[in-house]
Amino acid sequence: MKNDFEYPAVGSSNISPENSEKYWREHKANMTWGIQKALNECTYPRDIAILGAGKCNDIRLLEVMQRGSVENIDLYDLSAEDLEQAISYVKAKIKSILPEAVNYANFNPVLADVTYVMKNLSRKFGEMKKPEKQAILDAINEVVAERRSDFRQYDVVVSDCILSQIVAALEIQIEKLLGSDFREELKEEVHEIFINDHIEILSAMTRPGGTIFLASDQTLLYRGKVSKNHAKMLYYMEKMGHLPPNEVIRDFGGDYLVEELHIPRFKYLNGDLPAILERHRDSLTILKKKEWEWNRDPHELQSDDSVFGAEIVQGVVLKRK
Repeated sequence: MKNDFEYPAVGSSNISPENSEKYWREHKANMTWGIQKALNECTYPRDIAILGAGKCNDIRLLEVMQRGSVENIDLYDLSAEDLEQAISYVKAKIKSILPEAVNYANFNPVLADVTYVMKNLSRKFGEMKKPEKQAILDAINEVVAERRSDFRQYDVVVSDCILSQIVAALEIQIEKLLGSDFREELKEEVHEIFINDHIEILSAMTRPGGTIFLASDQTLLYRGKVSKNHAKMLYYMEKMGHLPPNEVIRDFGGDYLVEELHIPRFKYLNGDLPAILERHRDSLTILKKKEWEWNRDPHELQSDDSVFGAEIVQGVVLKRK
């Protein structure tokens, strides 16, 4: 059956730099915490890779580069413009604060698809005449098996909240092929393949004895008042089986209240990143883990300080054996 339901737009991307910094401060502090912990757990770290770096507006790069042993930071992303903005901003800051250090700030933009498979997978999907579940899984497994293995290795590797973006992009491609036939069991299998593959890429890019900081937005959080449109969206998701089973939406004569609703980003293992990483304990050791909220768009904050649309992030620091 054709799905004609349209999800309403959420929030606004038109946020001033001041407000953006205000609502991202906690997230930036936690992302920096994870990188510093990874650096502390690595003996004499010199090289760092940050995957999904973008403009680096969620990491305090000045704090990272001040580590005496750090010589090189490679910033990986798909957007060359974002990477150049990040590097120009940091170098300008260094020049104004620590002019004698500007020659030692070695930031390199690396324009790359950090999944290493997206382009080839799109091609394989495009060649399919009759997409079926097994054919899709076979195509995914073939591309994963064919991807490059000669990664440059680093002392510290950071995955900057890109795991959910990778999986979401793949879901969109598969939904274009299957439409409403993209069943939950297939979605879970797709999640499992790409979550595990991303972890293996991080491990392959890390030197033995090196460390990884993997952060991912795992859960959409709804708490407090929501509009009629958003209540409609949540009821629809509930009908489709995309929400936890407990009743959490309250309707008080047209005023809708969500008491506490966490929607897992990944169906696979209920979005629990540390539990997923336990499967890789033969090659990786979990050292630290933390959970926090982020992405608090000021247009989504209510007058009574209730929150709509914030996300739960899980961060895990790992050591490669």
